[in-house]
Amino acid sequence: MYEFGSVLSVPKAKGFVNHMGMYVGQGLVFHNHPSSGERLVSLANFAKGRTVTVADLGVSQPLAIMSRLKESLADPSPYRSCRSNCDHTVFKLRTGIPHSPQLRFFCLLGVACIAITVSLLKKR
Repeated sequence: MYEFGSVLSVPKAKGFVNHMGMYVGQGLVFHNHPSSGERLVSLANFAKGRTVTVADLGVSQPLAIMSRLKESLADPSPYRSCRSNCDHTVFKLRTGIPHSPQLRFFCLLGVACIAITVSLLKKR
């Protein structure tokens, strides 16, 4: 199956982002979902028939991750797209610092589109 701490990814039904979760063993994935917040679910529930890919394999500090996982299970965060999405949850478990590379990418893409549009409008 998967190694403890592996970051799993499934394509979202709509949009260009992937849904992320962390494999924690025994067929369970910890993730943050818009309808339910942070929680443990079965691998099948996480995948919902979609192809699961491994975005990052295993971890070097399993005890630290177990500690952060216990904290998150005791006080799960609700889903918030800009402050507490599935990426934030995975990186919080892996590194202790929540961040979202997917969100950062789309924000930078938006800024670039605005800058190009403004530049083109100034040339008229």
